[in-house]
Amino acid sequence: MSSSSSSSTIPNLSTFRGAGSRGRGRGGLRRANNNGGQAPTNRDLPIQQTDQDASVARMSAVQMGYLEDAFAGCFVPAGGGVGGERRMPVINRGTYVRTTTLDQLLTLFLTTFPSQPSQILSLGAGSDTRFFRLLSQTPTVSRFIIYHELDFPLITSQKTKTISQNPRLLSMVRGHAEAMGGGEVEVDPESGALYSEGYNIHPVDLRELAAGGAAQGPQLRNLNPRVPTLIISECLLCYLPNPAALLTHLTTALIPPPTPLTILIYEPLSPRPPTPFSLTMTSNLSLRNLSLTLLPSLPSQLERLISAGFESARAGDVEFLWERWVGGEEKRRVGGLEMLDEVEEWKLMGRHYCVVWGWRAGEGGANIESLWGALPSQERTG
Repeated sequence: MSSSSSSSTIPNLSTFRGAGSRGRGRGGLRRANNNGGQAPTNRDLPIQQTDQDASVARMSAVQMGYLEDAFAGCFVPAGGGVGGERRMPVINRGTYVRTTTLDQLLTLFLTTFPSQPSQILSLGAGSDTRFFRLLSQTPTVSRFIIYHELDFPLITSQKTKTISQNPRLLSMVRGHAEAMGGGEVEVDPESGALYSEGYNIHPVDLRELAAGGAAQGPQLRNLNPRVPTLIISECLLCYLPNPAALLTHLTTALIPPPTPLTILIYEPLSPRPPTPFSLTMTSNLSLRNLSLTLLPSLPSQLERLISAGFESARAGDVEFLWERWVGGEEKRRVGGLEMLDEVEEWKLMGRHYCVVWGWRAGEGGANIESLWGALPSQERTG
């Protein structure tokens, strides 16, 4: 997943352990005309391959009962689907906390703007199924959503091919496009582009987007700079040579003030001085020709968002989110799915991964402050 960026996943405990194995015809479908995205370089392939790790981890969590995702199997590579590779309990639980935390924040964002269009911009989305899960599980709050996914052309071409060949997925895309005012869906699996009124897949290299000014870089079709927008970045910024440049471009050129703008980030932390866990993770990643630029702490995550133009931000590591965001009954349910022997390992991993949420209220977004700002967090600013 992702663009120079990455995937919608990436290091996980699997990496730490060295384990391997995102015109308006009524209901029409036509070939998209796309000009974006350079051919991938060999150096980019290890980053792109992390999307397979993410989809297999998600499928494992679904099969073991941690998550409900009727669409996970649609995007899993051969051998990783039903009956495929099963991840360790500590990885399944990490996938659960990550997914449910982001879903809770996303749902709160959508309920803040219940009767008007809102927009989601998923960076390095890869094989992520969130768009389809939203339409299926929360149709009321998702009915006005404009969803954008950005990733390497190699990744998006596979995803658009899967969608175009799957009657259920394609029907959902068409139906949502019609509900948004235009039924035509343009798709081109060769280039990896899909465009419609409600769902868009953009084959772009996010490094180019970060380097472009307001009139430069790839243009994102159907992006509306005037509707409340949520940015999702899962293990994406840590693969960019200059993540601050991308964040600034997003907050000034793509979605400028006074449009309400929010962001969700999930990524690893690399404490300073390094811990044995972070050193081992970095070493194992290097064996896969992967290099990350990681922030050392939750406060540094918040500082980055404030510097990029967000007014307020909150953060919590995965261990904290498990303890404070997951209720007792749900903890018992998840704990009963499979034996978790590596309790200390779970806590160690949890302290090295975090979720960060930030916002710029702008005009009409005051409620996001009361909803997102009141959630339990370890660190806060603004």
